[in-house]
Amino acid sequence: MGKRAKVTVDWLRKGRMVEDLTILQNLIADSSTWKVQSAKLDERLFESKFRLQPLPNEVSTESTINRALGYEEVTRKVTTKMRPLVPVGSNTRMQVKSLFPTNLSSDEIDTLSYVFSRFVIEDAPKDYNWPLVPQGLDSLSAALFSINIISDFVGGAIPWLLPLWSIKVEEFRLDGLEKIYDSLISDKKVEDVLDDLEKIKESLTGILIQNALVVRSLAPQDPLSDKIDKWSRFLSIDRDSPKRVVDKTRQRIAAEVLEEIGERRGAKSVSLDETDLQRMTLTRWNIHALRPDGPTATDHEPMLKMFRGNINILDFEPLYKICKLLSKCEQAGRPVASEVDMVTGTKRRMAHYTLHRMAMILTERYLPTLSKMGLRYRFVFTEKQKPSITSAGLIKKMVLSESSHDGCTVHIEPMDSEGPTNSVSPNCIQMTLNSELISMRLDLYDKKSKTWILEPWKPASKILERNHSWLYRKTEYDTKPTVKLTTRQIDLIGPLLTFRGLRKSRMWMMERLGLVPKTTRQYLHKMLDDNIFRLLYAPALEYCGLPEGMLIAGAFKEPQLRKPFIDWMISRIPFVHVFIDKSTNMVAYIRLPPYKTDVVGGVIREKLSGGNAKQKITTQSITARLRSYKTYQMTTFQRIFQKSKFIDPWES
Repeated sequence: MGKRAKVTVDWLRKGRMVEDLTILQNLIADSSTWKVQSAKLDERLFESKFRLQPLPNEVSTESTINRALGYEEVTRKVTTKMRPLVPVGSNTRMQVKSLFPTNLSSDEIDTLSYVFSRFVIEDAPKDYNWPLVPQGLDSLSAALFSINIISDFVGGAIPWLLPLWSIKVEEFRLDGLEKIYDSLISDKKVEDVLDDLEKIKESLTGILIQNALVVRSLAPQDPLSDKIDKWSRFLSIDRDSPKRVVDKTRQRIAAEVLEEIGERRGAKSVSLDETDLQRMTLTRWNIHALRPDGPTATDHEPMLKMFRGNINILDFEPLYKICKLLSKCEQAGRPVASEVDMVTGTKRRMAHYTLHRMAMILTERYLPTLSKMGLRYRFVFTEKQKPSITSAGLIKKMVLSESSHDGCTVHIEPMDSEGPTNSVSPNCIQMTLNSELISMRLDLYDKKSKTWILEPWKPASKILERNHSWLYRKTEYDTKPTVKLTTRQIDLIGPLLTFRGLRKSRMWMMERLGLVPKTTRQYLHKMLDDNIFRLLYAPALEYCGLPEGMLIAGAFKEPQLRKPFIDWMISRIPFVHVFIDKSTNMVAYIRLPPYKTDVVGGVIREKLSGGNAKQKITTQSITARLRSYKTYQMTTFQRIFQKSKFIDPWES
């Protein structure tokens, strides 16, 4: 395999169909000799670079360990008091290791024990000198230190062991369920299948027991063990029946196991107390922020999002105030130290320090006014995830669930494009959309209770007055002649749409691509002045307690029926990104607090398609969970820009 080409603007101009996350990962890798994404943890190098002392060879008190890692929460919510976690070992690191679930890999044990031990002894890196690529660290440790830094200045407290146990026990359950399924559909005898079920049930009990002195028979069963017992009973009853009866029973149980796997992959618990759960959310969000817990830590994202779920950056008062201050601002490169000074009342030196912190959790979000470029979006919904519809203008590919359509692709195309001409199923739903809006309701976050106020059953606010706590931007459909873009402007569009962060990291990215800083600033300001972009300053969504994602699409019967529905969404839902056309079509992404998808989804389905034929406000609609997605924004515009104009991506 040949050496990978360096990511530069010339490389982007070749228009390769490469995922944005991969491009950002490669861009970061090109910036340093230390390859954090593939590196092994080098404790001595890390300690020398950050002037830290090696871990001490002495024990820490149980109260100190619990204060830092929250192992008593694991006992209360996962293992139960009948099998409590107790730190044991001859030094802090050994004590920390003793608190881990047994199904961690050796690399995870080494990394997590080192990082968590530094949390225990309160000797971890601080935010004022934290780089994008911390030398000596692997991708997991770099991400964990980043999350800890954000937690510290926000004033949060992460019970580190509880999310770790949550995800690892659930992984163990899923692995056991897959083994049960494989056993049921195999040629094994019934007796052997029953043995497999019993062994897996025993292993579930085993992972929850850290102390060898615990008597297994006294500890309560894992909830999944009860289901395994039920499946064993069904199989035992029919074990002496004719083969066709046994086969039918095995098929029925296998179907139940598959259903259990599907549910647990998105929304099931890991706690023994089914009313108090640490749930792994269904949506897999891509983190494009240029932080160590961003692109280079993608392999660990399922674990990292569990840790982030214990932080809400809206509790950081300077961030909240800056968002309000900049709610109407569309000038790139903000905030500046004087604005931070204004909202915090601190001295200039402290304002610079606070601004440095904000760079980790505040982002510029650019919205393109596609109609000014003579372009629009085409959403193509397919019944199955694969094969997906592709074109040179592909900008996003999504996996959906709990809907009539499980796949969706988004394309950029000229206004006069006729779209895909073949290979499209008659059951596909297509919508062309040309303007968009983003709404984030900071005023729906209750800082006293530290929860989002979600009341979807209520109607839209009668008067939608946008105050400074309501972050809102909209691109309007522009009927004027399209703007003729230069090659250098095209070079900026993809990176700006992909990027999440503030000026410093944006300019770092542009310089790494080989773009001249002064020229880049001039073109960016001109594109904002010409309304080719709208700009919104918003908090980093991955730290806002909104882990659940949904996609809603509707073809409304009349334009006047669409507006009340959008007004309801933006007045009752914390974060909404809506796409519309000039007539009746709409697609929206929404982000919700945990556990709220079922309730909100039910309300939306009722609003869009409830009642009889006359009462329905749409001719067709989709309400789906967003499971995962890939974006290709960095190179999309390069692919369809040829000879100083945009081509039809379906004809190339």
